[in-house]
Amino acid sequence: MRGIDKGFSRNIKSGKVKILSDWSHGLMALGFKAAQLGMPGCFSKQGLGSDILKYNPYLKVMQNPMSKEPDPVVFVPALCPDVIVIHVNAADKFGNARFYGPSVNDIAVAAAARKVIITCEEIVSNYDIRYHAKGAQIPFNNVDAVVELPFGAAPGYMPNEYYWMRYFWEKLFYMTQDEEKFKEYIKEWILDTKDVNDVIEKVGGIEWIKKSRRRARAAEGNIDPDGVSFVYKIWQEGMDTKDID
Repeated sequence: MRGIDKGFSRNIKSGKVKILSDWSHGLMALGFKAAQLGMPGCFSKQGLGSDILKYNPYLKVMQNPMSKEPDPVVFVPALCPDVIVIHVNAADKFGNARFYGPSVNDIAVAAAARKVIITCEEIVSNYDIRYHAKGAQIPFNNVDAVVELPFGAAPGYMPNEYYWMRYFWEKLFYMTQDEEKFKEYIKEWILDTKDVNDVIEKVGGIEWIKKSRRRARAAEGNIDPDGVSFVYKIWQEGMDTKDID
């Protein structure tokens, strides 16, 4: 959500985790776009002057073939994931998928991947997809399976459906500062949690659903934001979901 992932940073520094390849969001996006277009890769200025090139054996610095003057560029190879899972607002049984909010890399990576699984808040009719103003951003021919999974993006944000689970993320940010506390967090929120319904109960149940849905719709500009708070509170020992909703 914000700041440095303390747990990841600790493991890198201690040598428990080794970086196989370092990517920025922008470089990954270019790799997915190249794969979507059926290209072997693309050229970019991204990464030049950074340590990413030192820790990524797949990126190659070379001379711009279109320039007569010295002009280094980075060749970014096409990225074709074996399997990806994309969560959307709605999809029909054929795999035509619709989502609200920015697409980021979803459309490109759906075309780039070898296998695509769509999870959705609800499966709707093909008629609904065809005649909805947004249509389908991801077409069925890119999709291998469809799964109806309400709250499938939780504890994340799903545009027009629900907002970030702020208590979950604020507590996580606090607990990762210490390795033992992080282990407690994993036990409470992952190992001892059956499914997403359990997580929802932990953050407030139906009250969280109502507040979160209103907050998400206000964030999208679909309802008046009056009375909706987007203020973050830093989690502290003893806080519960009433303190951070």
